[in-house]
This record gives sequence, structure tokens and C-alpha cells, in this order.
Amino acid sequence: MIFDNGFLEVLGTEDYLLEEKFHSKKNDVYKVRCLKVLEGQKVAVIKKYLQPSINIKREIDLLLHLREKGLSVPEIYFKENEYIIMEYIEGKTLLEVMEERERNNLFRKGYPYQSNEHLICTLIEWLERFYHHTNGKLILTDINLRNFIINNNGVVYGFDFEDCDAGRIEEDAAKLCAYILTYDPSFSSWKLQFTREVFYLLLKKFHLNDEVLLKEVEKEITNINRKRRKCFAIELFSNTIK
Repeated sequence: MIFDNGFLEVLGTEDYLLEEKFHSKKNDVYKVRCLKVLEGQKVAVIKKYLQPSINIKREIDLLLHLREKGLSVPEIYFKENEYIIMEYIEGKTLLEVMEERERNNLFRKGYPYQSNEHLICTLIEWLERFYHHTNGKLILTDINLRNFIINNNGVVYGFDFEDCDAGRIEEDAAKLCAYILTYDPSFSSWKLQFTREVFYLLLKKFHLNDEVLLKEVEKEITNINRKRRKCFAIELFSNTIK
């Protein structure tokens, strides 16, 4: 992948190395390490849009707006028609953190589920600020845990805003619960308890109706079953909540 001189000048480097390709179904996203650094950042993220659209402008505008408001999002270093260069956030995705905690619980056989309230509330507080700074007019829609990184200081960063659209908080909340339940291994005992905790903390923070949210979660799981051609048992989670 070759970029113009503007990119090299912004990062203060004469050359670069594409060090890692991140998981993304819609775009090519790379970790780039600057070589022969003159000054400034040594590592950055390149996001190349495979289907350039109006969503690119929306994402850039949101990143700039949210960062100006003090929300934890990557800084944009450089932008072009088909790609942007962003700050690299050192840390783990929330999906990686969740999977580690589930594995650790499995290793400790016989130990009961331990609350993850602090981790969950850190994410929910980020979401609350996102909704506040977008005046309650936008939701994320793609609320995959891969789209959040928690750094070494425990700060959550959000990224990937190209799918943001008008909607209700219940929709994001339901997708969050449904995604968590269907990560592999899906509907495990640990994930059912973790998602139950997420469900009730979301209810409390955003003053949601439990019956309405549960129906939204069931609808999202049904959508996932259709898209992935799966047969996830919706009642497993419904019975955990009731």
C-alpha cells in the first residue's frame, strides 16, 4: 500500500512499515510503524475505506467533534478521499478483555461468576457521553466489542463511527447484549451471567423498560440467527432475565 508524501510529512517520517492488519469486515485497517522518524508519533492506524461513501465524512466529522468534547476517541492525523490516518491506542479490545475473563473463570473450576460491574460501567459511561455529545440523535448501530479499546490506564476508547445513524438507545443496548451472547463460545453459562449484568446496568443507567429491552434483545438474536444461519436459543437468555 502506497501513500502520498502528505502522509509521510504529517507523521514526520521518511518511510513506514505495515505491521499488522486488524479485523474488519468493511475496510482495510492496518497498524503502521514509522521508520526513520524525524519527530512525533512512531505508530499510527491506517483505515482504508473499501467502499468510499458519505459515511466517511460522517465518521471524520464525528471523530473530530467527539474529541473536541473530550470523549476518548483516536486523534485524526491525516485524511484523504479513501483513507484516514489515526492515533494508535495501545491496549486490548473489550472483546479480548471479556474473553480473557471468561477463560480465567473456566480455569478456576468450582468458583462462582464474579461481577464485572466496573468493566461494564466503564463502557456504559463512555456510551452515555457519546449519546450526550450527539444530543441523543445518533446511536452507534455497530456496537461490536471489537470497536472499543481499553488502554493500560483503564480508559475506554471508541472508534468506527461510519455506521452511526438515528435511532433509539434501546437498539444499541439490545445489539450489545446480543453480540456478547453470540461471541464464541456462544450462550455459555459465563456469557449468560455477564450479559445479564450488562442488561441490568444498561436499564439502570438509561432508565429503560426491562420488557421493551428484552424484546429488542430477542429481536436482535433472531436477526443474527437469520444472517448467520444459526439457531441460537433465544429463551436461554430470556429465562436468565425473568
